[in-house]
Amino acid sequence: MDQTATENAFLLQLAADTPQQIEGNISWPDERTLRFTPTNPLDWVSVYDTILTQDAIAADGAPLAEPF
Repeated sequence: MDQTATENAFLLQLAADTPQQIEGNISWPDERTLRFTPTNPLDWVSVYDTILTQDAIAADGAPLAEPF
């Protein structure tokens, strides 16, 4: 994956009437694995949405076929 493009396409948010973005840090343990570490612990009883938009692109420049 193009790491910069993929990081910019990644979003974790609290699933709610007004979604709230969860702040955190992204690391790459290897070239295929994105790891997100939230700044603050997540609430065990809440529901979260993880979004990866079509702005994420493969190392060869191919975009995602659709948002994930």
